Amino acid sequence: MAPEEPLRTSSTLLLLLLALGLGAYVYFIERPAQEREEKKDTLLGVEADAIDGLTLMYPDKEIRLTKDAEGRWRIAAPLDVAADQTVTKNLVDAIASAELTKTIDDPGTDLAAYGLDKPTVTIQLTVKGGAEIPALIVGKETPIGFKAYAQKKGDPKLYLTTGAFHSGIKKELKDLRDKTIIDFQDDQVQGIRILGRSRPQIAIEKRDGTWRLTEPGEHSADDGEVRSFLSAVRGLRAQDFVDQPEQDLAAYGLADPKLAVALSLGGDGPPQTVAFGSEEASGGAKQLYVKRGDGGTIYKVGSWALGNLEKDATYFRDKTVLSFAPDDVTAIVVTRRGQEPFTLERPPGGAWSIKGGTAEPTPDAVTRFIDDIRQTEPHEIVADGVTDLAAYGLDAPDVHIAVSGADGRPIGALLAARRPGDGPEGEEAAAEKYYFAREAGTTVFEGRRHLFTRLEKTANDFTDKADAESPEDEQP
Repeated sequence: MAPEEPLRTSSTLLLLLLALGLGAYVYFIERPAQEREEKKDTLLGVEADAIDGLTLMYPDKEIRLTKDAEGRWRIAAPLDVAADQTVTKNLVDAIASAELTKTIDDPGTDLAAYGLDKPTVTIQLTVKGGAEIPALIVGKETPIGFKAYAQKKGDPKLYLTTGAFHSGIKKELKDLRDKTIIDFQDDQVQGIRILGRSRPQIAIEKRDGTWRLTEPGEHSADDGEVRSFLSAVRGLRAQDFVDQPEQDLAAYGLADPKLAVALSLGGDGPPQTVAFGSEEASGGAKQLYVKRGDGGTIYKVGSWALGNLEKDATYFRDKTVLSFAPDDVTAIVVTRRGQEPFTLERPPGGAWSIKGGTAEPTPDAVTRFIDDIRQTEPHEIVADGVTDLAAYGLDAPDVHIAVSGADGRPIGALLAARRPGDGPEGEEAAAEKYYFAREAGTTVFEGRRHLFTRLEKTANDFTDKADAESPEDEQP
């Protein structure tokens, strides 16, 4: 046997013994400890899913919740209203999993020392099958150690649980209420009306699955902006409630609302309406009074919520300058002011070429350019009904792009112009303005610089991949 063989055998044996020792440690020590951690003792020994009723008795109020046949929680007292499902479920889970950290068998008779003479809350549960669960009386927190005292009704023993449980069960009625103000799905909405003080009414209708602005004027609507608006309406959440409002809605600014949104959900039912009134006069964070058309409750929402809904008609307008299907395009003529035009063309079923050029264009570069043309969506409508484009430099644009389809049929032409702005001297890019229009159109748009620069192409940009992917073209 070679001299190194005993050494190799000893090393292998040592490694085997270490592995066996580690395995024994995990099996006999770590695993039982983990299992004990997972099977912590709880105060009530009940599963959360088995709980179908819950009463919270505080010194100044009592809140009773019940679960319906579908498993949804509802507040039964002091009001019969929907519950916030997430908040209520978390509360039930916290009660069911409340940890028992210590038991004191003989706490004495002075319950005041533990805050049990005037409990923070008394919790009474009902469970499926009607089993009796003793009420849990929760006292005060311990002086040190972040624990809390608790006692089961009829049981003289004293129990310690976590301070987190003690703080987590302090609930106001508004904490447990469903804070949804209006509930709908986007595909249900067939019409939107927005009314406000001293502003034109806005009406938007869905026609053949496409949104159109019908008041003021008749225009295509931007589906993305409409969805964003509906999301803001659906996302309204109450921060507080006025359940017995005064008869005079003027006290809340709701007799003549700042803004009202009406959603037509199809069918013969009336629209669902949300109206926004005045700000709450009391101190603290500013809140607005809000009322749903079919309800008696007045809600309070953060004042910022109105800013997401106060939109003018142009916000909803489709700001696409030139709409077309990419596959329909067979020719693009690009003319830059002061330069000779060039043409990208594609025969049916063929590849793109540059008319009169000696090099073939990169297909990806042409595809990106078509997308850039089609996705030219400036952020602002400057003017409608324009007959003289000279004020915007669009009578002699910096860029003119004519798009054609099958058999040379014109699809349309996009005009883009760069004009000096009124920004600080020495900040040329920030001072410039960029205007866009469709040829023979009467609407002028203003957009950002990157929309303009990605249209300002030369023939070489389509044969030089590095130029076609310049960082400037990739600006958001």
